[in-house]
Amino acid sequence: MPQNVDCAELIIRYLTSGSLHNVANDPAAGAGLFAWTESSGIRWLEGWREAFVHCVGMYDSLRGLPEARDISHSSRMLLERSHVELQARIEACEARLSTFNFDDIWLTSAWPSTLPHRAFDRLRHFLINYYRKTYNCWPPAAHGTNDRWLTRELVQRLQTDFGSLYDLYVDRRRGWDKDPGNKTRGDVYMKSLDGDNPVTEALMTIDQKLRCPRIPHPYPLLPATTTVILEGKPLKPSIFSTKTKMMEKRIYHACLESTNSLHVRTEIASNGLVEAFLRFEKTDLVSEGNPREVRQGRWTLIYSILQMLATMSVDTPGLWFTDSPYFLNPRLDACPPWHLKAGQTMEKANPMLSHCWTAPMSWKPEHELT
Repeated sequence: MPQNVDCAELIIRYLTSGSLHNVANDPAAGAGLFAWTESSGIRWLEGWREAFVHCVGMYDSLRGLPEARDISHSSRMLLERSHVELQARIEACEARLSTFNFDDIWLTSAWPSTLPHRAFDRLRHFLINYYRKTYNCWPPAAHGTNDRWLTRELVQRLQTDFGSLYDLYVDRRRGWDKDPGNKTRGDVYMKSLDGDNPVTEALMTIDQKLRCPRIPHPYPLLPATTTVILEGKPLKPSIFSTKTKMMEKRIYHACLESTNSLHVRTEIASNGLVEAFLRFEKTDLVSEGNPREVRQGRWTLIYSILQMLATMSVDTPGLWFTDSPYFLNPRLDACPPWHLKAGQTMEKANPMLSHCWTAPMSWKPEHELT
């Protein structure tokens, strides 16, 4: 073979042309490709990252494989570190989603009313019952040898469900903006309306606790203020009260109008959780007085769940093969174990690639909203 021929490049072309670099669900192939890509004279960054991500997901299956013995010490340490971090992230997500437990955000709540917290708690129990019926138990039975019930497939299902709720209720006109004079909040503030300050504080608390970037459009659509119940008193449902029934209908109609139902796709409107939630909202409205505060309380839980899911739902960008049951978003800090060439980057999974950040790209311009 001529001396000027790049043998490594020929092998890489051969592998990619026949999809021989597909190591998904194949621990031996993953370990073999991983070791080869980092060898001297090769250092194929894209192949190394592909193999690394899949090897972290298949970590428990790598032990004892002959192919794994050729992986360098540095890469083994990176694998172990990323595996431990990924498992910790899954465990933290399971702890929250097993009961949809985000009650700690209320410890510093500035809300003068208890209505939002009570609405938040009723929605939490509704969600537990809904998914218990869907999966026969909640949380579902654990899979695999690591006793984990939260799988990549389940996270994607939950992301679809709560992303649909978000699309239906989010206020598309309102978002974060820069405030040069507000240093205490990271130079960010909300273009808020009267009475929104407690909501803003709650959402910021969620972001800080979960260490997540702020969702660009974090507010829900709210029913008109004219629908507040007489003198702010809770309604008590009665089959003998015509006035009560009329007020209930007014509230429900106002809440239906405060959605994006005319602007969402059919698959969002027909989502199982969305349909169940609409039924829940209709029957739950009669138990509280101020539908705006009730909507805000429920939204606080939906927002919390979406932020938690954002830590797990995004795959590492640019992977060639993603058909696998394990998570594909390990930590990539300090990767690869060699110095990158100028212009090379190691793109990693980012919560800002999840639904709440990407959905606005498909929205109609504001002047087209009615």
